[in-house]
Amino acid sequence: MRWAEVTVGKKITLGFGLVLALLLVAGVLSFTGVGGIVGNAREVISGNKLDAALAQKEVDHLNWMNAVNALLTDETVTELHVQTDPRKCGFGKWLYGDEAAEAVALVPSLAPLLKAIEDPHRKLHQSAIKIGEQFRPADENLPGFLAAKEVDHLVWADKLSRSLLGNVGKIELETDEHKCSFGEWLYGPEARKAAAADPRMAELLEEIKEPHKKLH
Repeated sequence: MRWAEVTVGKKITLGFGLVLALLLVAGVLSFTGVGGIVGNAREVISGNKLDAALAQKEVDHLNWMNAVNALLTDETVTELHVQTDPRKCGFGKWLYGDEAAEAVALVPSLAPLLKAIEDPHRKLHQSAIKIGEQFRPADENLPGFLAAKEVDHLVWADKLSRSLLGNVGKIELETDEHKCSFGEWLYGPEARKAAAADPRMAELLEEIKEPHKKLH
């Protein structure tokens, strides 16, 4: 049948059918397009959340390192108060938890990177444990003080030598090892404080008492 022979009613019906078909195709394309946009948007949102989470974990570990560093640089800090278990710090909980698995599912290329960071992260926490075990509070003025006392005793010994060589009848020197300036410190509260803070210092102070006594 030629187009010219088709009745008007059939032409109208056919036209409506074509329009409906086009609308259906447009609707399907719109739906799939919007679905793709929504999916992409969700992926971007998840990526942004992951980026923010990792940035926060980095900040947390910087604060953690500052706390460790404070033990070495701040005289008011005498004990280490940081989480030393690599699985229990903020980053460790994330790294070994469900969030890291979700991150790898979202970005598979993260898997080898997260695996590679486990050992350095563990060693970082181990270093904090060793610092805490070895740390002893130190008096920054003590080396200068002890050097001054050494000079004082050299002067004391020089006076003694001059007195003996000069055949002086009376030696004007402090002979009580508890009363010279070093002896007052050695047997006083400051030395006891230094000994309590460092076992090795305690040993050295005990070792020097007898030679110091014999010198006087």
